[in-house]
Amino acid sequence: MIFTGAGGIAVGATLDIPFIGVTSGVIIALGIAALVVARGLVKGKGWAWIATVILSIISIFVSIIAIASGNFVSIIKLLISGVILYYMYRSEVKAYFGRTSIAT
Repeated sequence: MIFTGAGGIAVGATLDIPFIGVTSGVIIALGIAALVVARGLVKGKGWAWIATVILSIISIFVSIIAIASGNFVSIIKLLISGVILYYMYRSEVKAYFGRTSIAT
């Protein structure tokens, strides 16, 4: 996302289209946010677990709407988001993020 945004800024500046530059700036910000969340996931931060669950739920709803609109390719996105959500709620994963404890 960061590289795509940087490329968009370059294209927007070359073609003198401000909308492309603004949109590309947003894409870069989302890419940086994704890196921050990924680092939080690797380090087992609880806020990263919450962010991932929320984004997965949003992605599921958006995919369902897209599928209802006739975009059947969104089935793949729906499946991936569902698998991520399922994984995040496994007891071992929740314990890693400090959301619950594993009974021994």
